[in-house]
Amino acid sequence: MIVIGLAFYLRPVKKVVDNSADRRAEITTTSAAVDSSVPGPIKRSSEKVVSPPRKTNAAPIGVEDFSLVARQEPLADNPKRYTFTLSLDAPALVDDIARVHYDLVYGPNPLSLEGGAAPSFSAVYEGWGCYETVVITVYLKSPGSQPLKKTFNMCKALTY
Repeated sequence: MIVIGLAFYLRPVKKVVDNSADRRAEITTTSAAVDSSVPGPIKRSSEKVVSPPRKTNAAPIGVEDFSLVARQEPLADNPKRYTFTLSLDAPALVDDIARVHYDLVYGPNPLSLEGGAAPSFSAVYEGWGCYETVVITVYLKSPGSQPLKKTFNMCKALTY
């Protein structure tokens, strides 16, 4: 309401002034110019409008958001040995992942592999067979977040 009143107060008006020579002249002026008690023109300050943070209904990131993908290819020079490729299937959180680590657990022959770059975070090894226990640790980019760990049976996840 104050803004509307101010707009009417500052809008241009035409005022008729009677001249001594019986001539009428129209003088365009503003109400502010007529009233000397009104301060000068209003200057706008350059304020930055900040929107409140958006509330999202996104569920927290959890271990159910990723799975293991495993492939094996026989070596050309020794078909009893294979190249195994492990990768992460995590389309919903690929942008949130900093790195991935694979721990292949087997008493006599444990193996620890660091995953490569997004989007698959792949790791490769050569060997005779698969590991029944693979612990995947997903490290997230957000500061203060805890790593996500999930255990898979690589032998059941294998594709040929």
